[in-house]
Amino acid sequence: MVCWILTFNRPRALNRQIEVFGKDGCDIHVMSNHPLVQIERHLRPYVREVVVNTLGDAESTAYTTRSWNAMFLKTFKQHEEAIFVQDDTLITQEVLQLVRAHANQFDLIWGPAGDQFWYMKKLILRQVGFFDERFSTGAFCGDADFLKRVWFQCDQSRLSIVEKHDFGFLHQDIGLSQMIPTDVRSKAVDDAYVNQHQECQQKSGNDLWMQYAQELFLNKWGHRLNGTGPLIDHPAPPRWTELFLYPWFTKKYLGHAGLPPWCRPYERTAT
Repeated sequence: MVCWILTFNRPRALNRQIEVFGKDGCDIHVMSNHPLVQIERHLRPYVREVVVNTLGDAESTAYTTRSWNAMFLKTFKQHEEAIFVQDDTLITQEVLQLVRAHANQFDLIWGPAGDQFWYMKKLILRQVGFFDERFSTGAFCGDADFLKRVWFQCDQSRLSIVEKHDFGFLHQDIGLSQMIPTDVRSKAVDDAYVNQHQECQQKSGNDLWMQYAQELFLNKWGHRLNGTGPLIDHPAPPRWTELFLYPWFTKKYLGHAGLPPWCRPYERTAT
């Protein structure tokens, strides 16, 4: 199983994950949003490649939407499925075994909170498109936007979703809600640990980036992300189509010779 780890200069967290995925036999790839990547020597044989986001900077914040899209480009040229995970998520081999056991049943296994961990088939990308990179001010709203599009445009019988944020819901949970913790204590293995929301807040000195993302989400979907209930309770289509990102990839690797379906006038396909 191909696995992409998104890291933010949190070496203890990154190495904890590499050891688990490596011992499970996963094909490990690392995407770093920081120029410094510290992998312990005895774990390096587990890692096939390390990609440093050279558009980033040691002082920059998350850019998770752009990072996930970069991983999609690199993964789905050759592979039909992959796991995507943030470095501070506590993963066990039991979680990986659970995902493998249900991979034939589902095209997306998501959970338990936001874009911290998910398994996805290339089919989802072909139907829904990429993360919306307009949500790039920090780690906020982009994952919810992507999840909402998947829910309303894909075969819901092929989705397993556990989303514990206040906009979330449970659908065909395979057990991730009990197996992957979301508390800060489970994440804070580095001495100077801060999560992505905290980092954005510290470096900007305010919450304007969150407010901006909320306004953008409201303008796109007609409702705010937080405080309005589950995403699936708001079935109205978005007010604009998705960006036509990476046209070379959508033609050659997703099979869309013309305008991809997510860039056309919105049609809800799921029931």
